[in-house]
Order: sequence, then structure tokens, then C-alpha cells
Amino acid sequence: MKSKTTWVNNKCFISIADSKHSMITDAPESFGGNDSAQTPVEQVLAAAGSCAAMDVVTLMGKQKQPLTSLKVSIDAVRATEAPTVFTALHFIFELSGNNLKQKTIQRSLELTFSTYCCVSIMLERSGAKVTWEYKEV
Repeated sequence: MKSKTTWVNNKCFISIADSKHSMITDAPESFGGNDSAQTPVEQVLAAAGSCAAMDVVTLMGKQKQPLTSLKVSIDAVRATEAPTVFTALHFIFELSGNNLKQKTIQRSLELTFSTYCCVSIMLERSGAKVTWEYKEV
């Protein structure tokens, strides 16, 4: 896996992955950027949320419990001194579907965070405490 990042201007960069998909990264004006895109740390948080969401949708579908909606919010805490890494992430899943079984939801989330979501597992292995909860909506 590879990625190529090119400087655009100020603190704005564009990264292109092997898949040829691109992503823009910027910094807030207070850090010399244009505030035109997510910061790298915001993108890591978004990656953790979307990675976990993909796994939950997949696992629920495989267990014949397809979801009709899913939202993931993450409350994150960062270290106060450099490097300001994530120290805690709490995932909140809001999901719905027809006749969902609590046991299936619980198992899908357990597997997501123990086996499949490589982004959240990577963050946990780097020292962040990862917790989660869910509610049906």
C-alpha cells in the first residue's frame, strides 16, 4: 500500500492513494492554513468511524440482520502535550433495522473492535482506550 502527498499551498496538501482516490488535508488559519479541509487528525477520527461502520454493516448483513440506518459518533480525547495523540475514543452507534436482535448487534460490535476494524485496533494498540455503546433508533 502506498500514498503520495503533494503540497498545494500554505498548509494544504493533496494525497493520492494506490486506488487513485484523492483527499485534501488542510490546517486551521491559526496554524497557517486556509481551513479548507479536515486536518490530518480529524481524518484519522473519520477513518476510525467509517472503518467501524463498514464492519458493523457487513457483520450484521452476514447474520441476516441488515441495517436500514447507521450513524457513528466518536468522542475523542487527546493528550495535552505533544505529541497530542488520542488517549481515548468512545464510539456511539445509532442503528436501526427490522426486528434486530440485541445479541447480534452486540456480537457484531465485539467482533468489529476485537478483530476487524483495523483503524480502531491500531489506535488502541498505540495506547488509546477504545470503548463503545449502541442504541437503536
